[in-house]
Amino acid sequence: MGGSGGNDGFGSMQATPSFPAYLAFENSSIAIGFEFSREMGSANTHIITAHFKNKTLTGMSAVSMQVAAQKYMSLKMKPASGTSIGASSQDLTQQMVIVNSAEGQKPLSLKLKINYTPDGSSPQSEIKVVNNMPTNY
Repeated sequence: MGGSGGNDGFGSMQATPSFPAYLAFENSSIAIGFEFSREMGSANTHIITAHFKNKTLTGMSAVSMQVAAQKYMSLKMKPASGTSIGASSQDLTQQMVIVNSAEGQKPLSLKLKINYTPDGSSPQSEIKVVNNMPTNY
């Protein structure tokens, strides 16, 4: 049997989760994709799940992301699902809940600081401002 995913013991294949289409950050080592949703009943409350992808053939440790939001936004970061990512893997996530008090007037805008240590290398730190995020979800 070919394909990606694993056998569930009943002969059917489980799909490997796809990486989010919105790429918030990418370099030669790591990519971070955002998955967007809204809190039920609250048009100005955004739930963003960051998916971390290790693009290298070695593992990474001390993976973390710090996020700063504009003054018109309230940001709550939930704990990441871990601090390491295996080689060529995407098994780390972190969720943010953002309330945009200027919904419809000012867009979401975030400043990310991504920290990680590739196995056998020195710690890395990257900063990225993320604008123009989708709003039609």
